[in-house]
Amino acid sequence: MITASDFKPMERNTLRGFVTLRLEPSGLQLNDCSVHEKNGKEWVGLPGKAQIGRDGLLKKTPASGKILYLPTVEIPHKAASNRFQQAALAAVHKLLGGGRHDAAQESAHLRRASPGVPMRRRRPRP
Repeated sequence: MITASDFKPMERNTLRGFVTLRLEPSGLQLNDCSVHEKNGKEWVGLPGKAQIGRDGLLKKTPASGKILYLPTVEIPHKAASNRFQQAALAAVHKLLGGGRHDAAQESAHLRRASPGVPMRRRRPRP
């Protein structure tokens, strides 16, 4: 079973926000999983870390200048990955009230669901 918490809305291209996922019964917690949507298709990205070159600077794609990331967690088998995606998205939908929402609606919904509890701000990525 997977539970979701601490959704932080952030709309940028396919990105809709970041969420913490907890896998039971192990208790393994995956922080800063990305939630994406494009053309009605949704998926959850596992956490990664920025690539750092030999010069100590962040590696970026030459064409777009976007920072390159390495996976820190992987699910190597397609069937297991599909099961994870289904369970993770179900947990995110449950956290957000059962449906797909845009970031503004998600943010408003979370504030109503957790009165008096400020949303955590996302740490900027290096």
